[in-house]
Amino acid sequence: MKFGFFKAPKPQRFDYKPRYYDPRKEQLEERVKRIQAMKEDNPEAAKARIQAGLRRGWSSDNASIRKKAMFRSNMILLFVVGALIVLTYGFLTIYLPQIVKMVE
Repeated sequence: MKFGFFKAPKPQRFDYKPRYYDPRKEQLEERVKRIQAMKEDNPEAAKARIQAGLRRGWSSDNASIRKKAMFRSNMILLFVVGALIVLTYGFLTIYLPQIVKMVE
């Protein structure tokens, strides 16, 4: 049985609808702020420069470099798996008859 002496208030909902949104203006403001921070000579500005360089490093401009690296890593993985399969086959053909004789 439930007694309702005290009722908990329901949470209020946040319902904000912006009237106007210009993504280009926000990007421009962010770039201006970032460039001004980079001009300063303090450790935080150095961190911001390093972060910007790392972000730029994996941008869409270097997509071909990333594709080449992914292809190379996939080829290496394929080679390693193939080598393991060949070694396993060789091991089984050579040593499996001896192991079967020892077990019998």
